[in-house]
Amino acid sequence: MVIYDSIDEHLKLAGEFDKAAIPMGMYLAWALNLGLLRQELVREHQQLITRVRMQDAKGSELLMALGGNLDETLFSERGNRFAGNYYPRYMIDYALVFGRDPYLVEDTWSNYDKIAKLLTKELLGDIPLSTSVVNIVKSGSRTVFNLVKSLLGR
Repeated sequence: MVIYDSIDEHLKLAGEFDKAAIPMGMYLAWALNLGLLRQELVREHQQLITRVRMQDAKGSELLMALGGNLDETLFSERGNRFAGNYYPRYMIDYALVFGRDPYLVEDTWSNYDKIAKLLTKELLGDIPLSTSVVNIVKSGSRTVFNLVKSLLGR
């Protein structure tokens, strides 16, 4: 099994469980909002997933509920392709976006919006936005609103 990241690795640096979960939780919430999680997982954790989508719960809460690891069992095929290519540099980009120790970043939806904007640009690359939206809608994802929101950084 491919494990992209583990809460244990962050705990050593963060010193506190809650702080250690924030960077991974923001990535997980973004993947959820862009339709990159396995549909079975979304169905199995429907209540918490809905709360995260409604911004009533944080990605860090979802991460903890799923066992504290980001691994291949969480993501769709597209989600795994992206994570395999991009995730090794995620923490570097995360630190650059926030300009400080990644474990001092507050777990807020405003901060999520900042990193989500970068992640969405990384995912879409040079693909025209209209093509990306059409592909997301065709895939059955109901996250077009979240896509637009993350692109606009709001």
